[in-house]
Amino acid sequence: KIIEILILLLAATTNLPLYLYFTIYGLVSIIFTSLLFNFIKNLMPEFFPWWQSGNWSTALKNFFSSIAVTLNGFIEQFNTNNGVFLVITSMFGVSALPVFTTQKTIGNLFSQVTSLYVNPLTPEIIRFHATKEFYKINQLNKVSWFINTIVVNIPLILIFPFVGNLFNIWTRGKLVFNQELCACIFITVSIINFARFYIIYLSSINHLKSLMAISIVKSIILFCSVFVLIHFYGWFGLGLSIIFSEFIGSVFVAGYYSNRLTPISHVYATISFFPTIILSASCYLIINFNGLQYYTLTLSLVLVLFVLIFQWKNLTSDIKNRFIGLIYQLKKIEYQ
Repeated sequence: KIIEILILLLAATTNLPLYLYFTIYGLVSIIFTSLLFNFIKNLMPEFFPWWQSGNWSTALKNFFSSIAVTLNGFIEQFNTNNGVFLVITSMFGVSALPVFTTQKTIGNLFSQVTSLYVNPLTPEIIRFHATKEFYKINQLNKVSWFINTIVVNIPLILIFPFVGNLFNIWTRGKLVFNQELCACIFITVSIINFARFYIIYLSSINHLKSLMAISIVKSIILFCSVFVLIHFYGWFGLGLSIIFSEFIGSVFVAGYYSNRLTPISHVYATISFFPTIILSASCYLIINFNGLQYYTLTLSLVLVLFVLIFQWKNLTSDIKNRFIGLIYQLKKIEYQ
């Protein structure tokens, strides 16, 4: 993930040709996959080569079972990229597509960062689910929300007042920055990251019913609302449609299925969602009352700090000690 982010930044800052970017990206993916296969081979040599003792009946059964996963992935991809792109080109024209994709790239950087600390939790989630240690899954969820507040919501709040200037420097003024669309993208990123643990948990245990329901609900809400809202509000309507689809699909539907398996306090979940609400209010005030942006920024950060304190107090002493130990290790590295 780190290499993917670096390649993306390299392409953005050096005007790397598109074909060269995909070539480098493909080579990195091949190397990573090869190293992963080699690691699995050394970890479980008794299963290598993996095609030995194969069974066509089992293979076909697994293939048909995986169709639901493939279909879910297709719907999700259509919701997040291709479908939205089709709407933009049909409503605004092909020339408007770079405006959306460029602004979305800024938000995607924060989604990539979140993946670095959430995705590695998958083996632990599977283990805790298998051993029915659901309180440990809840603790992992709380840790995810705590880190999410620090590495996603606070940076988004800090960056938003200045993102227009950064955007113009990046694009050299060749693309028109839309502040309302950017606000919607930032809010969507915050929602996605809040619900990421729900999705990872359901994906880890192969809960296909819930994953399919999430994708279908998001798709229906997105494409039913977008043609209405985009007609009245333009880019802002598109952004609102994306927010609604992610909020209902990722937070409500995914949260519903996740809580049926591993209940978590609704009060805690609501308070942990406050940074997203604070971000939304901050974006609204900065867009509509530009003279108050520094007061808005200060108040938003203070309110998010209260949420962080609440989240910290609800972590177990063991997790707190690990965080403190990690900070001491980072300080030692800094002094060295």
